[in-house]
Amino acid sequence: MSELRGHSILIVVDGEISALVNALQEEIERAGADALVVGDHPDAIADTLATFDFTAAAVNGENQDVVAQLNLPTVIVHDADTPDQVLARLRRVLG
Repeated sequence: MSELRGHSILIVVDGEISALVNALQEEIERAGADALVVGDHPDAIADTLATFDFTAAAVNGENQDVVAQLNLPTVIVHDADTPDQVLARLRRVLG
């Protein structure tokens, strides 16, 4: 399952890294993409964007104001989502 090979996904989280975020990162990597998790602090996001090239982002539903800062195809991750649901949305925005 390498349909996301060559992509690099930024996962923006609010607070601590949850089980969903860990599972999502594993699913993204299993699909062939690189995944990096960053906190929602604007400076942390800016530093990460300046250091790495991302093709898309997954942002916690609490952080929708971050989307404009990213300037990337972005999907919103809700607490009730499964990693498969988020991965399907990522495939759509990258397809």
